[in-house]
Amino acid sequence: MADEAPGSLTGGALELYQDPAPGLDRLVRAVEAFWRLAMAPHWARMRNLLEGDLLYRTRQFAERGPAGVFTDMHPAIRWEDRTLHLEDRPEELSRTLNGEGLLLAPSVFVWPHLPYRTNSPGQAAITYPVRAIATLWERGTAPVPGALAAVIGRSRALLLGELDPPPPPPTWPAAPAWRRRASPSSSLCCCRPVW
Repeated sequence: MADEAPGSLTGGALELYQDPAPGLDRLVRAVEAFWRLAMAPHWARMRNLLEGDLLYRTRQFAERGPAGVFTDMHPAIRWEDRTLHLEDRPEELSRTLNGEGLLLAPSVFVWPHLPYRTNSPGQAAITYPVRAIATLWERGTAPVPGALAAVIGRSRALLLGELDPPPPPPTWPAAPAWRRRASPSSSLCCCRPVW
């Protein structure tokens, strides 16, 4: 295998090709470190936006068909006469799917662009900016439940409302809603005056 290394490989890529075991171990550690430092602290917000987008698109498809899915997906997308049009796409990249399907992938990393793959072989795919991407880095204040504020004070109620549950480790699948551990902020929304 090492004797057949492609000529375009140099440096670390060539080392990885020639002796994959130690290189893969280093690569795995680097990806895990990147996840832990750069992604994990923000993953809960990213996941919420992604899940929200999927729910919205599914609802639009159920209510309005394909036109509903693409209407506000991206300014460069247009659904017309049962055909999906991508603005500024060279004609030679056009493709008839013939039942192959189209992969739609929301992303928090592509705004304002619209990466797509239409050439064969392989599945056609569009990666589009997730809805409400501008809210990803916002930190709003949680509403103060009046009943709780009346008992423990407005400042304490605000602090409790701002608490977020820790994100699950990346290897855990997301638990269904009925099995998720309650957090202080989710419990506070249940505090209502009873008088």
